[in-house]
Amino acid sequence: LVGSEMCIRDSIQAWAGHLAGRPLDPTVLRGLQYKGARPSRDGRGLSPSTIGQYLAAVSSFYQYVTTQHLVPAGGGGERPLHRHNPAAAVARPCVQAYTRATYLDAQQLAALLQAIPRWTVQGLRDYALLLGYILTGRRNSEWRRLQWGQLGGRGARLTYRWQGKGSGGTKSELPPPVWEAIRDYLDAVPGRNGASRLVAMRPADYIFTPLNNSAARLPNVDPAIWDPNRPLSACQVNRLLKKYARKAGLDPRRLHVHVLRHSAAMLEEELGANLRHICKFLGHRNPSTTMRYLDHLRGQPDRTWEAKVRLLNLGHPPTGARGHQPRSPT
Repeated sequence: LVGSEMCIRDSIQAWAGHLAGRPLDPTVLRGLQYKGARPSRDGRGLSPSTIGQYLAAVSSFYQYVTTQHLVPAGGGGERPLHRHNPAAAVARPCVQAYTRATYLDAQQLAALLQAIPRWTVQGLRDYALLLGYILTGRRNSEWRRLQWGQLGGRGARLTYRWQGKGSGGTKSELPPPVWEAIRDYLDAVPGRNGASRLVAMRPADYIFTPLNNSAARLPNVDPAIWDPNRPLSACQVNRLLKKYARKAGLDPRRLHVHVLRHSAAMLEEELGANLRHICKFLGHRNPSTTMRYLDHLRGQPDRTWEAKVRLLNLGHPPTGARGHQPRSPT
């Protein structure tokens, strides 16, 4: 039994090594290069994070068959299908969280929003959609799947309910500019009985939906059962973000919707919000997650360099040639 377990473990380890060195599918490679995730000459091996996900799936399978999947045993009893988890002994690739995380600063976010044509129905929808990501900090599905019945509140204070990772259901304040953008969008869309969609909205209606039934013309979609009350897909939202990023003069290759969440977190910090507030704003359960999140986005701060300069009697902060401040790298 021990020998067979070692054999399985060695086989899994060899498989992980093969994943790290095998040639990538040309189509997959082109997509990664387009997104800026791979250099043009790097066409071999899955990333450490992807290999880690593969190994985690194998480990989860063995965890299941060693703890929950029972089979008949001698004497009328039951036993687990397998006794050990060989994947648990396989070395996982070293992956540092958020190493590829990036964000847009306030000027870039403003340019992104200004690139959206708000004189069209689609522009009104997309403006409300992206503005919502920026001002609420919600994850992709937490915002694009928003339904009319999740909005509420009394008087001038509006709220929305959302469900996400680690949250069974949370009510947060809806920024008034986001509500105004949603209202303008829905009021511009024809609804039932000739009224605008704003008047005809029902609690189960999704807010950010496709504006036509072009998807129903796909060969794998039955037009008879295609329901227009569906949220935009994650891929659609990412395509919209990249489209407006190009119009705003931003590089779309490494932009995705989660970048807007990163940007929202950095806006909070730049406005002086403390760690507890940002943790609650992002919906993190553990403040240490928020700290790692911010540290990777802004870089590790050095709070003592000025004191070190004084101790070493170095005078004023260093300047560039002829008294100019050194330029930041681009």
